[in-house]
Amino acid sequence: PNWLVTRDPMNEIEPQILKSTNDTLDFVGNFTNSLQWKRSPDDRYDPYTPEKRFQVNDNQKDQSKKSVESVIPTPLFIDITKTDDIIDMTQDVWDVFFHRGAQNEAGILAKELGSRMLLTRPPDPDHKYIELTIHKELSLDIPDTLVFKSKTEGYQIDINPRSPTIEIIGQSPAGVFCGVQTFLALKRKFNDKLPIIMVKDAPRFPYRGVMLDVARNFVTVDGVKKLLDVMASYKMNAFHFHLTDD
Repeated sequence: PNWLVTRDPMNEIEPQILKSTNDTLDFVGNFTNSLQWKRSPDDRYDPYTPEKRFQVNDNQKDQSKKSVESVIPTPLFIDITKTDDIIDMTQDVWDVFFHRGAQNEAGILAKELGSRMLLTRPPDPDHKYIELTIHKELSLDIPDTLVFKSKTEGYQIDINPRSPTIEIIGQSPAGVFCGVQTFLALKRKFNDKLPIIMVKDAPRFPYRGVMLDVARNFVTVDGVKKLLDVMASYKMNAFHFHLTDD
């Protein structure tokens, strides 16, 4: 309350309080119907009540602790279980075994790890490898309350120290690529010592872009390549290269 209006103090005019805000806020009240906040018939926004806002944040309190140890953007679902069993990526060589369609993504991962690409599953049961699979019908069991638009870039990661295999499954090559980027982020976050981790994720938006304006700002070729690498690590998929202005 008590909003006021004033002008140049050199004129020695006292500030005047707006009568509609004087002392009380009786003119402020609760919404009585949706027309008071809907901007159009198609507007899906509904304001949170204090109770609803509490419920939303209360449901996220346990997940928020895990997301600190997670990646950016935060996956739709991630479960991290810390036990005495870990995968120490510095102690063993993890090769990359890929199924049909995931060769490019396997090449990216193998290059990052300095490991080999395998066309067939290793016969030795103790051979440690990361398996990349494309499964178009992969079900992520994501709650209906979590809205996302990409239906082909979903992926799942299963890391278990008791298994010699790390699984990355995507709904498409793009999904596998997103899974590879999340795995590399987790590897960095845990300093190559991975606990039990399960990730289920899919991009919220189909278009995730960055614009680089070289018409006004000069950037080296290496700078452009570095930007593309950073974009990939954040799972961004559209590069707007603004070359000229006429």
